[in-house]
Amino acid sequence: MANQEQLNLLKNDRAAWNRWRESNPSIRPDLREADLRAADLTGADLFGAKLQRARLHAAILFQAKLHWADLQGADLQRADLRSANLQRAKFQEADLRDVNLAGADLFLADLRQARLHRANLSGADLQKTDLQGADLHGADLRRATFRETNFQDAQLQRVNLQGADLHDADLFGVQLHWAQFQDANLQAADLSGTKLQEADLERANLAGATLAGAKLQKVNLHRADLSEADLHGVDLSGADLSESNLSRANLREANMHESNLREATLREADLRYAQCIQSVFEKADLTGCAVYGISAWDMRLDGATQDDLVISRPGDPVIQADRLEVAQLIYLFLNYNGLDTAIDEMTSKVVLVVGHFIADRKAVLGMIREELRQRGYLTLTLDVGPAWSSDFTRTVATLARLSRFIVVDITESRGVHPALGAISPFFDVVPTRALLQITGSDEDVPVETVSRLAPVMIHRYTGLADLRASFDAAIVSPAEAMRAEQ
Repeated sequence: MANQEQLNLLKNDRAAWNRWRESNPSIRPDLREADLRAADLTGADLFGAKLQRARLHAAILFQAKLHWADLQGADLQRADLRSANLQRAKFQEADLRDVNLAGADLFLADLRQARLHRANLSGADLQKTDLQGADLHGADLRRATFRETNFQDAQLQRVNLQGADLHDADLFGVQLHWAQFQDANLQAADLSGTKLQEADLERANLAGATLAGAKLQKVNLHRADLSEADLHGVDLSGADLSESNLSRANLREANMHESNLREATLREADLRYAQCIQSVFEKADLTGCAVYGISAWDMRLDGATQDDLVISRPGDPVIQADRLEVAQLIYLFLNYNGLDTAIDEMTSKVVLVVGHFIADRKAVLGMIREELRQRGYLTLTLDVGPAWSSDFTRTVATLARLSRFIVVDITESRGVHPALGAISPFFDVVPTRALLQITGSDEDVPVETVSRLAPVMIHRYTGLADLRASFDAAIVSPAEAMRAEQ
């Protein structure tokens, strides 16, 4: 319990209290469990005071001297501690929800297990502060300083750390979902294993930071400095890394699926085994990147600088090539003995089969593929429908160029019509055979289909047996004859 005489003096006359403290520096005030709710203690000298479990709800402690004070378990909700001296103070398990600690000095303070929901710590000095297990959910930490701060098991979801100094901070495994780090200094910080999903790190300084194994899905790293950062195995799927600096960064085995790296600088970055599926690298600088084992399906590289890409394995003599597509192709040539055979098959045995094969047409497709395989051809099947795009048109055109000949079934003419527009420019150079199943009144071909097929001849058949019997004479032999003439 509190010393009642000391408590009365503090409540009734702050000036007298401060004079008493000055005259009796060796006496440690005993204010345990004191009721100081809403008390005005502005500038009060509470150095070393015993304030365990004290009730300081909404108390005014502006510029108070609380260094070395013991506030374990105290209720400081909504208290005003702006610019207070709290060096080495003990706040274990204290309730500091909605407290105002703006500009406070918390050097070496002990805040283990403290509740700091929505606390205002903007501009506070938290160097070497112990925040182990503290709950700072939604706290305002703008421009705060955190050198050598202990964040072990701390809860930092939705905190505002804009402009904060976290240089060399240890944030290993901390929960930082939706946190705001705009313009924060995280240089050389340890963020490995942290959960930063949807956090905002725009313009943050993460140079040399360790983020290995961190969760960074959909995080905003626009214009962030990640030079020489360790991002090994990081999940960056859907992240915005546009205009960021990733020079010499370690992105080995990183997941960048659908990430935006437009105009990013990745000079000499390690992208080995990285997943870059459907990611955007437009106008990015990839000079000197190590790309062995990269997964690059549907990467957008328009305008990207792709010079001196390293395609060799670690430890092997360095082999470099320009452009990612070329680098991958060269690697295949160097490492796969059967590639020559595969290329020969692609250019001499591939047959492109095009059609709209709805449920009752699947049997026709199966028969065509079976007949072609029996004759030693490799089939590429394109089952088209009403959905179409310019990207798909380019895909079909590429497949057509690779084909020995094309077989197009126009029985479902409306579904197949878009594909005809993509392959029609190749009718003069790639032999094409058109098929139409006769179905009574539907025998006639629409005029728009006929116009796109010219000069391709149409072979009409009555059913599977008829098509099988006429397959050589109506399809294979004419196509091969046209191929020989070319």
